[in-house]
Amino acid sequence: NLILSYLTEFKDIMEARLTCTLLNTSIIAQIKPELNLQPYFNTVKGHHLEKILEERSDLQKLNLSWCGVNHYISQKSFETAFSYATSLTELSIRNCTFVDNDIMKILGDSCSQLKYLDMFHAAEGRLLDIRNLYKFTNLEYLDISMCHFNELGKTVVMFDHLKNIKWFLAGGTIMKYLDEVWNDILQNIAANCTGFRGLNLWRHPFLPNLYKFMFHYGETLQYLDVGWCGSQFKGGDLNGYNYNTDTRPNWDEFFKDISRATPNMEVVVFTAVRPIMSTETLTAMGRNWPKLRQLDLLGAKNVTFDGLVGLLTEAKNLQFLDISYTTHDMNVRLFQQLQEIFPKCDIKCIVLGMMPFVLRHEDVSKYEVEEA
Repeated sequence: NLILSYLTEFKDIMEARLTCTLLNTSIIAQIKPELNLQPYFNTVKGHHLEKILEERSDLQKLNLSWCGVNHYISQKSFETAFSYATSLTELSIRNCTFVDNDIMKILGDSCSQLKYLDMFHAAEGRLLDIRNLYKFTNLEYLDISMCHFNELGKTVVMFDHLKNIKWFLAGGTIMKYLDEVWNDILQNIAANCTGFRGLNLWRHPFLPNLYKFMFHYGETLQYLDVGWCGSQFKGGDLNGYNYNTDTRPNWDEFFKDISRATPNMEVVVFTAVRPIMSTETLTAMGRNWPKLRQLDLLGAKNVTFDGLVGLLTEAKNLQFLDISYTTHDMNVRLFQQLQEIFPKCDIKCIVLGMMPFVLRHEDVSKYEVEEA
């Protein structure tokens, strides 16, 4: 242990393992059921992975994010390593450029017990076959954000196979030829998955059934990211949401309704959601979401100072609020006043023509302006 305390680089530790049986045994024994190799992404090689998973076949959580740079992990070594990984329940391969359809097939054959799979921006833009996800029938958390998929028809029925999903993150994910498929995916989730908690579909413009989806899951929803879904929230278009018979959409009632229907929401991202949110609406959202910890209103239209006061007064557990580009009236003085009234919440604000600034609650007495 004294020798190992001087070894801080992953490659040095793995080389020391080859020195003698004692060091090898000691190093392998110190590997916990949860292993994070992301800090060593630029030194992890295929044979390292093979040895670790062979010696610790009981490994349950593995983070390989960013690993495989410079072609250090080949398909053959990955297949050998993961033939031992039958106990894995959580795996992160975000930003792993070596991921392709063959790698996904290997994972499907070896890691059928996975409950958590994070493959954010994996495969470096290669087209993946969505059917390779079907074998992960135990998945509860799936992040395929920024990945590219083909097989549109198969995508629509994906959740006929993944019925245990509770968290689905697909922001910026590209489905070749047709973006409208996401509306059908929402219907497929609602038809198959119970107790759904979190959805991320940022930058997907065509979501006419989003409001139905939110009402369907209601009290179980905790996380929603529909940032930059601009056409979903265009003024004058409620996408079929008929709150009343008025010919003009009542956005105030819409936002009040969805907040009432989802009382356990903790994180909401409404980046670039353009409809005007009145003071009454913002106050109601704070009141209806008592567990809210994070709210992103960047780019929301004509948010008022009184509206923000109402929101922060009601949302007593709010820890972070982004109000950048929400109003032309905000200035440093008003911003500091807001932070002084609500010191427990970190507030971020960027105003056109001014330097970005963030005041954190520990600095509020000094009114220190920081670059965001």
